[in-house]
Amino acid sequence: MATPLHDFSLSPYRDDATIKLIYAPSKLIPEIMAAYHDHPLSGHFGTGRTWSMLRNTYYWPRMK
Repeated sequence: MATPLHDFSLSPYRDDATIKLIYAPSKLIPEIMAAYHDHPLSGHFGTGRTWSMLRNTYYWPRMK
């Protein structure tokens, strides 16, 4: 089963707008994840919501 190419785009199109993503080097990934998951102002939205927020801002290889 083929996967649509747009799932892997660094600049996905949504509502006719291009969204630029920030490339995160591997050594910063734990810090970024902690900021989205553990920070008192970020709250804890669960795994799905946390990954959704990360995917809307950042990109790193093998990001799932």
